[in-house]
Amino acid sequence: MKNSAPTLTMCLIAVAVSIAPADAAVQVNDKTNVNLTIFVPCAAGGAGEVVDLSGPLHTLISFTINGNTVSGYFHFQPQGISGTGETTGANYHGTGVTEERHSDF
Repeated sequence: MKNSAPTLTMCLIAVAVSIAPADAAVQVNDKTNVNLTIFVPCAAGGAGEVVDLSGPLHTLISFTINGNTVSGYFHFQPQGISGTGETTGANYHGTGVTEERHSDF
């Protein structure tokens, strides 16, 4: 089954923008279980391998509309995402945070 978390998140943003009054901060704070299949090119001695990952992903999206200016903050953090390599059987664990700030978009 294809992961629908990014689509759901974008739909939530669209709904929030359409109903938010000016100067309002809109926030999406969600934890969603994801299932991902990725290719890790440096695994298996450089041959690479496919890794099946699953677990909770924390998503925080906050933005403010101020006149004609929109500023925002995006934060994605795996919280227990792990998986197994299909070739080597190696264990993989999602760590870290991806975040970015924007203004005037």
